[in-house]
Amino acid sequence: MRFLGLYADEKSKKAWNEYAEALYKRLSNHSNFKGAFLTWEDFLMVFSICDLKDPEERLRFAKFVGYQTWVEQNFSLKDYNKKFAQKYDSYGDIRIPGRDDPDMEAMYEFADGFLNTILSDTQKVFPNISMEVRLDWDPYKSKGGSVEFYKHNATYACGSSDFTATMYGIPMGCENKGERITAKDAMGHTEYILKNLSRSNSGKPVYIEQFLFMDNTPTFSHNAQIKPEEVGGYLRGISRILKEYAAGYGIWAYRNYRNNLIYNPGFALEGKGWKNIGNPGWSMIAGSNACHLEGGQGIEQRVPPVRLQHLFNDTCHVTFDVVQCEQEGKISVSVGGHAQEAIVGGAGKIDLVFDKKDISNLKIEVLSGNFCIDNVCLYSFVQNGGMYDEAGNELEYVNDVRKLNEDLQ
Repeated sequence: MRFLGLYADEKSKKAWNEYAEALYKRLSNHSNFKGAFLTWEDFLMVFSICDLKDPEERLRFAKFVGYQTWVEQNFSLKDYNKKFAQKYDSYGDIRIPGRDDPDMEAMYEFADGFLNTILSDTQKVFPNISMEVRLDWDPYKSKGGSVEFYKHNATYACGSSDFTATMYGIPMGCENKGERITAKDAMGHTEYILKNLSRSNSGKPVYIEQFLFMDNTPTFSHNAQIKPEEVGGYLRGISRILKEYAAGYGIWAYRNYRNNLIYNPGFALEGKGWKNIGNPGWSMIAGSNACHLEGGQGIEQRVPPVRLQHLFNDTCHVTFDVVQCEQEGKISVSVGGHAQEAIVGGAGKIDLVFDKKDISNLKIEVLSGNFCIDNVCLYSFVQNGGMYDEAGNELEYVNDVRKLNEDLQ
């Protein structure tokens, strides 16, 4: 509800602008600060209203987020009803459309208008901030029943910023039914989509801050990918297109990482987010905060249900580093109601595997001994970007990216 207040609540808007202004003042003091951008992804929640089955709920939110007011400012009631096959008697009757309603087209336009407005307002207190614009085309059903696609071109100019930011991934422009495409076809899609962006953004430079040439996220396993044996060829061949349509790029993910569900896993905030068992302490070891535990002491953290959507596999890992061992001993680790014990014989890594049937909380408790732990992870999946693994070792595509960078010089 607090997020949705940004659409229509003046108090929320004021708080946002104060936050953005304070952030700019802090960042601009540093010589390595070069620029920033908002992203459409952070404001996507408004479309969750479209999934509500209760039309009365969608009616309530239409008033709350200002959709009814926006429609009144942009359509006569007669034109709205005619264009989107509706039968509203007044603007106060208009609901947020459901996903299969023809006025989803208007909903996309409304959301894009909000993005342009919040960007413009933010630019007044955060100079030159840009927007990560959405390149994907969103499907909607016309009043005739055919599937049409909404393009977010209206956001591409990014207000007064002198550049446009965007994410680009291989699935864009594909059917995304699990297909594996050639490097040549992928380059064709890349050029087409970036060309469309450059034609619609007032000629501003484009920064591809998320360049996804591969993605192993299980949720998106149906998305198109380049054939594994041709990914290198795509990277070595894409330089001409990037030179013409982009002013720079950043890779996601540059280094592999775990989808860790734990808050404050490295204890940078000491015990914040953790519930103490006994009286654990905090020690600075090799420049990093660590949790100091003795027999009978421990820490525990509840895992909110919303985080569980990021557990993609049937099992999960609990790992942490023993960074200092003053006395060998034994430790108990439990996930939900399931506990395992591990011997701590010195510094090293603990790695335990659990079934993910019940992941309501994580508890680490020392049964005997005296040692410090750090870097607690509860995860089931490692995001692989093909560049560097978690330890910083080179992976299969790092040399192809180096060649790309050489060609772009």
